[in-house]
Amino acid sequence: MHVLRRFFAYGFVWLLLWWLLSKGQAASWLVGGPTVLAAAGISVWLAPPWGWRWKLGGLARFVWHFGCASLAGGADVAWRAIHPGLPIDPRMMEYESRLPAGTARVFFANVISLCPGTVSAHVRGSLLRIHVLDGQQPVRARLAELERAVGALFGAELPPEDPRAGGAL
Repeated sequence: MHVLRRFFAYGFVWLLLWWLLSKGQAASWLVGGPTVLAAAGISVWLAPPWGWRWKLGGLARFVWHFGCASLAGGADVAWRAIHPGLPIDPRMMEYESRLPAGTARVFFANVISLCPGTVSAHVRGSLLRIHVLDGQQPVRARLAELERAVGALFGAELPPEDPRAGGAL
């Protein structure tokens, strides 16, 4: 039963993707139908069983946090780009993630790269190396808040923050 549920979940995702790519044209389903079924079957076969679930309350918190942070970060990056003095102070910094190893931590590292002004450059275990556009900003506090939002999304309990953890390189 679990495999069938995964098949339908993957099938739904592939169906939506095909519908978007084909712009909803009915004639495309002659090829799309078998393609979606094959993609769902291969996904079930290749992907490991789900070991996590998103929490609904955590999803709402994450979406709100990520949306607000993206808008504020985008405005900040745009302002810096058009400012005559180009006020940037690029740095590499290290951040010790408190998320459990696996999907939640990988998701966190990828979301960092989606936030304006930050890029995950390297991940080794729980240590993330991050390129920041302005090292003078409270990047560490923002990363900690994003990490808490990702933790809530995955239902992960985070250990207390270590105030001595990492810094600019």
